[in-house]
Amino acid sequence: MSTLLEKHIVELLRESNDKAISLLYEHYGDTLYGVAFKVVRNEELAQDVVQESFIKIWNKSHTYDASKAKLFTWLFRITRNTAIDKLRSIGNKSDREIQMDVSDVYNLGVEG
Repeated sequence: MSTLLEKHIVELLRESNDKAISLLYEHYGDTLYGVAFKVVRNEELAQDVVQESFIKIWNKSHTYDASKAKLFTWLFRITRNTAIDKLRSIGNKSDREIQMDVSDVYNLGVEG
């Protein structure tokens, strides 16, 4: 991707211009989906991660600093971290469900 386009996208993000998200999705969407899929290994979850990532990107656009990272690197990190968070939240939910099942079984045994 050209640096000119990257600068244009960053400028649009800073102006909170909706066109920025369209351009980001058009130029980075497939790649960011690939990043998400590699972490979560599930198509539906990867789509959720990309959607959540774009919301975070939009909401955090004022924090992007071109002197610290290229735009893609920033997008990659947000997407990867969102994917990892998604896996953790599913893992925690799963752990809680297992604990509830075990305690229900225990309670049934005590009552019977």
